[in-house]
Amino acid sequence: PMNHGMTPLGDAVWAVPRQPANLLGSLYGATYQAYTWVSADAPSSMPRSYYLASGVEFLAENRVPVRDDSGWTLQSLQFNEDLYGVWGTHDDHLVAVGKGGTIMLRTAAGWTPQPSGVNADLLDIDGRAEGDLWAAGEDGTLLHWDGMGWSQWATGTVDTLTAVCTAIGQGVFVAGDVRVYQVADAGLTVEGPS
Repeated sequence: PMNHGMTPLGDAVWAVPRQPANLLGSLYGATYQAYTWVSADAPSSMPRSYYLASGVEFLAENRVPVRDDSGWTLQSLQFNEDLYGVWGTHDDHLVAVGKGGTIMLRTAAGWTPQPSGVNADLLDIDGRAEGDLWAAGEDGTLLHWDGMGWSQWATGTVDTLTAVCTAIGQGVFVAGDVRVYQVADAGLTVEGPS
């Protein structure tokens, strides 16, 4: 159990102790502390997390810090996969993507898993609107959300697609291992470098 109070770090930042959800490994003689760094009035309103552990093989937390008008709270999650990208229009509509094809939707009711139909890691997500999202990942995986469901887009590449970028009225671009592609009806077209 954690019995430490909040530690001020200066510049409106505090270290807040947390109890890990899972702790595995040889704990004989080991000590551990897990902290979330909470930054006040950060532009993104999202905290940074930092774990300090000694003699521990695995440390996991199944809650994420969430900020609302009343301050920071820890919200429990029903999944254990790593998340790599998040997109949203407001606090009550966020979509996160991650390991093993994980897609999570956050609404006012909390986080719920969404079927992706793929097992590849999804590394990034972007969108033009709540009904027009794109998720990119390993092995050329590119998914499109049309407001009704996720569908896999034929890319014609096995490059790891590490980033996706789009905006209202604009095309969809993805970054691969060594190239930038534009999404086209027939797959991906190389935009550069050639």
